[in-house]
Amino acid sequence: MIAGRWQIVALHWAVPLDDTTALRLAILGRLPPPAPVNDRSDGPADLEQAVRAAFASRAGFADALSERADAFNLGSGGERAHGAVIRKIFAKLRAQLRIRGGVRTAAAGAWDPAQQVAPQVGWAALDVDYTVKTPAATEVTQTFRVLAILVREPAGWKIVQTHWSNGGPLSPPAPP
Repeated sequence: MIAGRWQIVALHWAVPLDDTTALRLAILGRLPPPAPVNDRSDGPADLEQAVRAAFASRAGFADALSERADAFNLGSGGERAHGAVIRKIFAKLRAQLRIRGGVRTAAAGAWDPAQQVAPQVGWAALDVDYTVKTPAATEVTQTFRVLAILVREPAGWKIVQTHWSNGGPLSPPAPP
């Protein structure tokens, strides 16, 4: 809400790609990474620090999630999780996360004059390497573009929304 009107300040579009297809494309080396994100911060240093800590590891991400019931995670294949379930899912995943390239952050003070001094909302766009072991025990990495929305809670900046998407453009793998 800015000056009494709702306005969009961050937007992320993607076409869902199911996990099986994405993994197959990654194994074949045909899953293109997203275009690089340049480092830029339009907000307080603690927002950028919170984002970098959250996406430096799977445990860091699970710890950075808000406990709010209205928090949600939208996966690259269209999967959805809400509230505390997100933390449980990421705490159990057999995967590693790592930031690839730059991090773009902005806090509400960049668009809302009422939050210049103490912004309560922020967003981040970044690429995150998601590495898993395949059934054949080899490691495969997919790079996701992530849009995260954060709110300032008493314990600091916490993630309330994430949207993960694969790079593109994508073409389906050849049939086996």
